[in-house]
Amino acid sequence: MVGLPMFADQPDNIAHMKTKGAAVRLDFNTISSTDLLNALKTVINDPSYKENAMKLSRIQHDQPVKPLDRTVFWIEFVMRHKGAKHLRPASHDLSWFQYHSLDVIGFLLACVATATFVITKCVLFCCRKLFKTGKKNKRDMSHGNRISHLKRSLCTARMPKKWVSVLLLLQLSCHFSPGSCGKVLVWPTEYSHWINMKTILDALVQRGHEVTVLTSSASILVDPNKPTAIQFEIFPTSLTKDDFEDLFMQVISKWTNMPKDTFWAYFSLMQDLSLKYTDVIHTLCKDVVLNKKLMTKLQESRFDVVLSDAMGPCGELLAELLKIPFVYSLRFSPGYNIEKYSGRIPFPPSYVPVILSELSDQMTFMERVKNMMYVLYFDFWFQTFSKKWDQLYSEALGRPTTLVELMQKAEIWFIRTYWDFEFPRPLLPHFVFVGGLHCKPANPLPEVKLVLFVLLCIFSRNDSVLFIQKD
Repeated sequence: MVGLPMFADQPDNIAHMKTKGAAVRLDFNTISSTDLLNALKTVINDPSYKENAMKLSRIQHDQPVKPLDRTVFWIEFVMRHKGAKHLRPASHDLSWFQYHSLDVIGFLLACVATATFVITKCVLFCCRKLFKTGKKNKRDMSHGNRISHLKRSLCTARMPKKWVSVLLLLQLSCHFSPGSCGKVLVWPTEYSHWINMKTILDALVQRGHEVTVLTSSASILVDPNKPTAIQFEIFPTSLTKDDFEDLFMQVISKWTNMPKDTFWAYFSLMQDLSLKYTDVIHTLCKDVVLNKKLMTKLQESRFDVVLSDAMGPCGELLAELLKIPFVYSLRFSPGYNIEKYSGRIPFPPSYVPVILSELSDQMTFMERVKNMMYVLYFDFWFQTFSKKWDQLYSEALGRPTTLVELMQKAEIWFIRTYWDFEFPRPLLPHFVFVGGLHCKPANPLPEVKLVLFVLLCIFSRNDSVLFIQKD
């Protein structure tokens, strides 16, 4: 594979394939014809690229259930059992200091410090008593009594040493021990996210479920006019379709052409684009939850589950207002922050590279330093991202709450990538890989009788491209 990533997760995808020995990467902004020719020659002439790609393909297809069937099963599972609380770890109920055991560590350190202090005081007290008693009796004792007294003193002196040994052993041991048809409400996002989600919705409809997509009057690809068994609930918004489309085109254009030579320039621009996108989704969410007529209609519809894209918040708020469970569809969030804080996935930065960093799980010391900088940066970004949502969610529910608190209630997280494609890392039971659910069996290639097509033959001298057609 010759990869030419442009934006979003494409650079990271190619980085993964390159690490697995199945791809050569080219830079979209600096590519030349010579680079492309050399890359093509490399993947064609070196058989290891094809072998590694075929190996990845065999691993991906070696699973008992198709990704789409697995997705539908878990959605139906949540509807049948009114949730999947048994899959959610207890870490969701812990505060941040409990999650990291800081209270336990503090308590144990306090115990060690107290025991050390008490032992030290006891030893000093016993030593002073022994010294004073020995000095006084030395003046009054005869030579014979002095010997017997010395024996008693030695016996007495052994007692504190025994207690000290016992206490030290205790201290060290403390320190070192070890369905039926249901009704589905959908909160979608646009473009490739919608294309992926619609595949799930079509499968649910085929299974006899009633699917209702909640979409705005400014939606782009979510088109209710196309013939489909999916139902649509359209709500009015202050945004126009042109404004919505212009924003997405601006995000794609800037992300594709943004400079990647400096850390701060790249991620600062990416943060700015993310916040602009968030402002649009925030407006749409506000238009829904403050629409009393619409919310009443949704409550009367008695849905069984909400299917939402985690990168477009609001689905979890709708589920909370409607008092029904919800599931997520997600490829990734910037820096894995949503997965880390809302999904409670462990994230050891020593060997788990931050998404969008284009690092692998085999990092040098300086790459681990770089990875840690990414972690801290995206943590700061997430605080800025969630602040506005915290305010809206608190107003809508009439009580103090946060985006993270509601997102933690997700029953299942559908991760739209391949389990064998990702670098190995800790995961939780309610995270399910469903990469490839939109893929269909390949059709045979059409027969070409008169064309022997040479894909690319590039001359490095004049950067021209030659296509040869031969009878």
